[in-house]
This record gives sequence, structure tokens and C-alpha cells, in this order.
Amino acid sequence: MTRRQIPKYIKRLWANLTYTDQIEMHLDRPLVSFTFDDAPRSAFNEAREILEKYNCRGTYYVSLGFLNQENGTSYSSQDLMSAWENGHELACHTKNHIDISKSNITDFKESVAENHVQIQKIIPGYNFKNFSYPFGAQTVCSKMHLSGLFKSARGNRSGVNHGSIDRLNLKTIRLYEDSESPDHIHSILMEALRSNGWIVFYTHGVEDNYIEDGCSPSFFESVVKDVTEMGIRVETVDRAMDIILENRFALTH
Repeated sequence: MTRRQIPKYIKRLWANLTYTDQIEMHLDRPLVSFTFDDAPRSAFNEAREILEKYNCRGTYYVSLGFLNQENGTSYSSQDLMSAWENGHELACHTKNHIDISKSNITDFKESVAENHVQIQKIIPGYNFKNFSYPFGAQTVCSKMHLSGLFKSARGNRSGVNHGSIDRLNLKTIRLYEDSESPDHIHSILMEALRSNGWIVFYTHGVEDNYIEDGCSPSFFESVVKDVTEMGIRVETVDRAMDIILENRFALTH
């Protein structure tokens, strides 16, 4: 951790010590969700094609300030529409990819609201139901604000979700090819099988010339194939949250 990262770490630690919304998971089989932050075009093209090849769907956490940028990697309105029409989930990542550890709660709230306005211009009536914190940054105020807007908020703390989980700080496993081996990913899948847990994978771009926070199509497909061959159910974050909440309700009635 660098000196510049310490304030963000402290704010996130304090947020998760002082404000949580714990729910109990009682699954009879494990779940996996494949998610993409920022969702560059390769996530909508290469990654989506791989998911659909195995009859799976993913969750795309989008910052709509990135829409139609001229850098050659930005997604289009048609990419969003096509993904949604084919059963994938579009979820919120703030409009401006705002780092709450370096900003104020007013700007954060406005960026979340602006993202909602923008998605409804593309898909009338569509509402984001789940959230991912840009840079994994969290504060007490941001978690409190999100609690009334979304079913879940995903951080970047590594781990399998099982037992008692904070729905406002879901754990995740990153699919960064340069730092995660297929053997390590397989061991995490085995852990989910033992615990009937929920793995939320995340990455960014999925392309041959991937950057450090992404992976190649071959690496991504190897993980999707491993998951499906192990018989693990793949759901969007939204559907997974519904399953978890439905099971919790059933056990209390």
C-alpha cells in the first residue's frame, strides 16, 4: 500500500466497521456471477460472446460518462441495449467513475443519480438495481445512501460470499490474468462448492492485448468453462441477490 492509498483504506475500513447491512446466506448449491467494471467494449463483445456460448449471463457495472468516448475501447448505446436484450444485467458504477474517498457525498449522490438518468435515455424505464464502488472506495455516508437505492453494492475485498454477508460490501474475486492463475481460481471454486458460497468474479477488458486489470479471451473462457463443467450455477448479480433473499425469506416463514 502506498502513502496515497492510506486515506482510502482508512475510510473504507471505518465504513465497514460502523455501517453494514448483514444478511444470512442459506444456499443449497453455490453460485457464480461474472461482472465487469467500467465495461470497455471488449467486455461487451469478446466476454459476452464467451458467456453466451456457455449459456451464461453477466453483470456490467457501467459509468455512462464513458459512453461513446473516442478512444476506440468505449462501448456504445447499442452495446448496452443488445446486452440487456440478451439477458445480461446493466448495473451502476456512478456516471463519472467518482472516487468517494477523494470526493464529497453530494458529488457522489449526483453522479449516481446522473447515471440513472442517462441509462433511461438509452433504455426507457430501466432502473439499475445493483452497484459497484469505483476503485473499491467506500465511506459511511456512501454506504448509507446506497442502502436505500440498490439491492447490493460490490467492493473489491477478496473472498467468497457465504454465511453472514454485508450486502453493501460484497466480496469479489478478480480475474486479472497477470496475478491470478487458473489453478488458484479452481481452488476458489472448490471453496465455493464446500461452503455453498457465492463467487462474484470481476474484471475489466477481455482482449488479447489486455492491460493489468483485465484478461485475455482464452483465460476468461477457461474460467467460464471450469465453472460450468463443475456444475456451478451462473447468475447475474441481480438474480443471485433475488435467490439469496428468497431463501432467507423461506427460512423465516
